[in-house]
Formats: sequence, C-alpha cells, structure tokens
Amino acid sequence: MAEHRYYIQKDILSVHSSSDSRRKECVYVPAGTVISVLGELKNDSYFVEVLWDSRKVFMFPQDIEDRALPVHP
Repeated sequence: MAEHRYYIQKDILSVHSSSDSRRKECVYVPAGTVISVLGELKNDSYFVEVLWDSRKVFMFPQDIEDRALPVHP
C-alpha cells in the first residue's frame, strides 16, 4: 500500500471511528500536522484513509489537495 505524507496548512475536518465502530466522531486535524495518506489520493473517492496521531481517520481528498502540501522524503 502506498503511503504519502502531507503537511496540513489549514485545519481539516476528519471522521474517526471510535472503539465502538458504530459511533463516528468528527475531529479537526490541526494546521501544522503531518499526516500519512494510506492508498491513493483520488478525487473520485468519497473519503481517503489517513494516519494521524497514531490513529486512522477519514478525510475528503479535495480537502487534502486544497489545504495541505506534499512532504517529500
């Protein structure tokens, strides 16, 4: 699975599944954070899975493209 890192320039809203997988929480990922996008970042996808602060959350691909910069190794 490809993993791409991005530096968040503006807060991005994400969706997190709590330990009770039926319950979803909306959480803002703050500006200044580096995230790892798991898989491909495609605009035709509804959500993309992201690793942030040691947990997996879901974001809209367009939000990442509009509010984040790629981090190159």
